[in-house]
Amino acid sequence: MGRPETPIATPDLALRKLAEWLRKQRNDARITYFEMAEQTVFSMATLSRATTGERIPKLPVVEAYARACGASVKEARRLWRAARYSEYRQTHPRSYAVRLDLVREPADMVTALQHLYYRAGAMPIDEMERRAGGHGELPHTTLLRMVHGQTMLSRPQLAAFLKVCEVPPTEHAQWTRAWLRAWRHRELDRGPRNSDFVSAHDQQELQQVKLWPGHPEITDVRVTVGKRSWTRKASSALEGRLEAS
Repeated sequence: MGRPETPIATPDLALRKLAEWLRKQRNDARITYFEMAEQTVFSMATLSRATTGERIPKLPVVEAYARACGASVKEARRLWRAARYSEYRQTHPRSYAVRLDLVREPADMVTALQHLYYRAGAMPIDEMERRAGGHGELPHTTLLRMVHGQTMLSRPQLAAFLKVCEVPPTEHAQWTRAWLRAWRHRELDRGPRNSDFVSAHDQQELQQVKLWPGHPEITDVRVTVGKRSWTRKASSALEGRLEAS
């Protein structure tokens, strides 16, 4: 197995957990860095540095390290995200997330998305775009503007963002409801426009739902599916579909 590794050099508990976990996986697999390098695109030196605790390694390195050891890549990502978020909290101690049930305005939603971005490790924008599929699911410019607090994501972009951040599917409906409240608030501020649509995904097909601004508490929507159309209250028309999805 080669010479003993140097002590992990970090006071950060989250980074230490990541480094210790990686070293344990290699020891359990009884594999050398030379053998690991042959299985990955990374050098022996890069893989070895991933466990020193001097800095947080890049996510692709952590994932490749775990795969080479036959370990859980999902657990590797979880520990990496925890280390990255711990680092962020040290430089932004007063940064707090907005509770999703309290999201009402676009600014609230943007703050919640920003916090999720950092909690998920704040990986490079190009990497997030690639992991979303690389076909426009998470456009580089839009994601960058969201991180800088300049825009919300669209409904399909939100779904892609939650997937890349590995938000549990059980939490997606809560995020969607928060997004709908923020979107409706934005549309009420802007006034009625023929081009204002919000996409809602039925289990069978993508439907287009048009929200007509009215009373702050009651908003009617015109739902069109094929040749059929009808009017319902926004809360039941949209949230009912959320429960079905």
